[in-house]
Amino acid sequence: MLYMNLALSTLVNNMSKRQDPRPICTCSAYSFPHRVGGKCDGSTFTTFYFYNIRTECEECGCNNGETCDVADGREIFYNAICWRDAYHYAPGEYLPFKIEEPEDPYEP
Repeated sequence: MLYMNLALSTLVNNMSKRQDPRPICTCSAYSFPHRVGGKCDGSTFTTFYFYNIRTECEECGCNNGETCDVADGREIFYNAICWRDAYHYAPGEYLPFKIEEPEDPYEP
């Protein structure tokens, strides 16, 4: 009986501590790492993604050929495919804002 009570209390505690799946942003909207929302509109991430990574921008409805509608402020970031992928496949992780160059193993 003690084991069942302990298991039930653990289950209830885990249910009450749900994790927020939104990725973490480090843009200038706040002076600390934060979730996208409020003053942070996700445009910094979508701008970086559109001009640097751009792997899914061809199929995205926010891409008008030359610019990204989310980065320009004409569309909300929930509609961008890059945001949906970051939300679903990298929950709670930091959004990339710079290209990480691989280290050269031959460089001293």
